[in-house]
Amino acid sequence: MKVLLFVLFGVFGVLAVDAQNQVVLTVKDGDQSNLMGYSFTKNLAQAVYPELFRGKVKIFKDPNKRTPITIRQIQAIERDKIPFFESNYLILYDLWTIEGNTTAVQTKGIAFGYIDEKQKITNFGFIDAKDIDQILRQPIAPLDMNGNAAWTYHAMLQNLNFKYTIEYFNNKPINDKRLSQAKIEKVFFEEHQLKDAKNLQASKKRIYYQIASTSNQNQHRNDSIYSTLNHFINHSKEDILNSPFGTYFDYLDKKTFAIAQINVAETWELKKEGIEVVINHIDLTLSDKTTIEKIPMSQLKQWEIFIDGNPIETIVVDKQFQYTINQINEEPLPNPALSDVYREALLQSRWTNIKIYPDWVKLKPYLKY
Repeated sequence: MKVLLFVLFGVFGVLAVDAQNQVVLTVKDGDQSNLMGYSFTKNLAQAVYPELFRGKVKIFKDPNKRTPITIRQIQAIERDKIPFFESNYLILYDLWTIEGNTTAVQTKGIAFGYIDEKQKITNFGFIDAKDIDQILRQPIAPLDMNGNAAWTYHAMLQNLNFKYTIEYFNNKPINDKRLSQAKIEKVFFEEHQLKDAKNLQASKKRIYYQIASTSNQNQHRNDSIYSTLNHFINHSKEDILNSPFGTYFDYLDKKTFAIAQINVAETWELKKEGIEVVINHIDLTLSDKTTIEKIPMSQLKQWEIFIDGNPIETIVVDKQFQYTINQINEEPLPNPALSDVYREALLQSRWTNIKIYPDWVKLKPYLKY
């Protein structure tokens, strides 16, 4: 049974709101904030692109899905116009549902397109959201250092965490005072609360750094890390051979290896009590230029490596050693010499505007409070 709710809006009459409402939105890349750390339209197109060209995702001319679009047709558009992964214009086909005092937003499908400087739109086609559900639930990447590594496309769509324009509401165009975007938003997002708002509360960043091979400040701890791992590599070749990384070594080879670099990839999550660190993997570069990449923490735990009486994972998380941050999310630092400045920004919880923090530090002495 269809439930119809009537919401009064003064002299402009009533806005008819169903329990479930079809809403068509447009999202333009040029309207978005540069503090987001990524382009929602282009990132999503880049995530979909490989699966589309492998034939794992179907694309259609319109939401009716009666007319499929072939890869050759898309390639023809790309040759004449613009690549699909440069999509800067999306049409979202949503279902907004009122459940008690909450609003649930569900994206049913997405049309990808490109809008040029003359506002002329090139349409690539429509994709059913359920066909790319796995992609939508992945963390958004690549991100610049301002971006939040906890966000997924799915969470962003659920929370409409981008600038958008409502074009149609229950098949009626938004073109007069009786049916305005402001009135619709008042009902759904002021008189009701977004059901899935908690999905955007987490704040994470992917951090990549190099542990210094020598250190003036904490030389003992840095030297201990390198010497312990050097000893392990050269005296535990059998353990390494029984791991996925055994192909790097020949246990009959008497050559002594030395570690030239230790690089660590982590996820930092900002919480009320401080920063929680999760080690994703460690990369080792040996003196012969061999690189042992992406050693997960689970493997390091299995190897039971201890440094100064503590497990290696504890040592790395505590960070009582000198290290240089070289990348935040997918953006390399503009200058490695600024590592300490960016680390200060992370520790002081300046996560949403970290890109401008070095400039703010320069201006700080001249600011009046």
